Amino acid sequence: AHRNYGIVLIQREDFEKAKLHLVRALALGSQDGTTAGLLGYCHARDGHHQAALDAYRLAMLTQPDEKQWKLGEAQALLALKRPREAASLFQSLIADAPNEIPIWLAQTDAWTELDEIDLATANLEIVHRAGALDPNALLSLGHLYLQNDLPDLALERYRAALATATPPTPSRAVEALELFLSQSDWLRAKEYVTALETVAPYREAFDPAK
Repeated sequence: AHRNYGIVLIQREDFEKAKLHLVRALALGSQDGTTAGLLGYCHARDGHHQAALDAYRLAMLTQPDEKQWKLGEAQALLALKRPREAASLFQSLIADAPNEIPIWLAQTDAWTELDEIDLATANLEIVHRAGALDPNALLSLGHLYLQNDLPDLALERYRAALATATPPTPSRAVEALELFLSQSDWLRAKEYVTALETVAPYREAFDPAK
């Protein structure tokens, strides 16, 4: 009864009360993965990542093939600053569902935490080629290419970000220009300014007359 009521409360988005009933269900001997997995979800929402990790791992004992529990475990590991373990779990999830873009992006965060710049860049490029990378992430991809000493690719990705229907804010867009200038790359800085001038919001933001 506690388990079923907890599930109903989660459907009603009453997570705090749901957590109490799911804990009670486990204390009374509930052994199913759904109870533990949903408890992990509630803990994760509250930012209690160690408790979430414990609950997701308990859920995996009886439902080892449930993608949501494995994903929750990986996200909890990442939040607990254990990126290498998280990256490994994300890789397993990607192998099973290579078209799940959020998993590629989550693994990118893990690679970034590990300072694995090449792997983070590869993930973002894959998402970009799938047409699913947002403008701010395109700028980040450009930054990674600059870190890898690939300025032409960086410029291409910056231009792609500016060409989207909802380009980045002027403050974000100017980051790329600052990076080119910091490297004394005057030619690409000039080309990037030319690209900025083709986008109306940037022309207004950088208009010297204002």
